[in-house]
Amino acid sequence: MAKNPQFHNQSKHIAIQWHWIQELIKHDLIEIENGQDPEQTANVLTKGLPHPKHRKHISEMGLALT
Repeated sequence: MAKNPQFHNQSKHIAIQWHWIQELIKHDLIEIENGQDPEQTANVLTKGLPHPKHRKHISEMGLALT
């Protein structure tokens, strides 16, 4: 959304004060990078994961019964 204002109609609920990020990007003052990490422990809370990954993340959160 910060780089492509095409979704403006779908994002009107976002407060106007946050649109300054678009200006910073447009003037090359900041750069937005993808922060996805396939090894993020919180993934177990939002995604269906293969059993080994599921067990690993559950264990990392201290929820395993081992």
